[in-house]
Amino acid sequence: MSQPVQRAVTVAVDPAEALFDAADEHGHHVHMDLGGKLGKQNGRATAARDLLLMALAGCSGSSFLAELHRRGKVPHSLDIAVTGELATTRPAVFRAIALHLSVSGDDLDEESLTAAAQACHGDCSVHATLSHVADITTTYEVVPVPAPTGGHR
Repeated sequence: MSQPVQRAVTVAVDPAEALFDAADEHGHHVHMDLGGKLGKQNGRATAARDLLLMALAGCSGSSFLAELHRRGKVPHSLDIAVTGELATTRPAVFRAIALHLSVSGDDLDEESLTAAAQACHGDCSVHATLSHVADITTTYEVVPVPAPTGGHR
């Protein structure tokens, strides 16, 4: 039986301003603003709740790309939009989340794209965690490959 993997973060807090500086084990920092609970103006840093949506986009996006790469499909671009609907009672947890992937590339077939979208559900730990409280839908669209810019005459 394998040992559980542990992750750790540290968070320094400015108690007067409710500004949080979180760091992972590698020293990467994320700043959070939770000042709204203290009557402070919001928007000074990312809200902790929005980090959940960002994490879902990152985790699902990497699962999507990994599945495409596994199938020999390398997209030119990938953009991800995530929206979340909050419950109306406190704590205002996400009840519905929509994940939309816009991908461009040559030779992107429907079978590969469908498998990649399904990988977002089956291979993303953030998705697995959030799916216990929210209904998560994943959609995708193929967008045209951007035209080359610049160039010499």
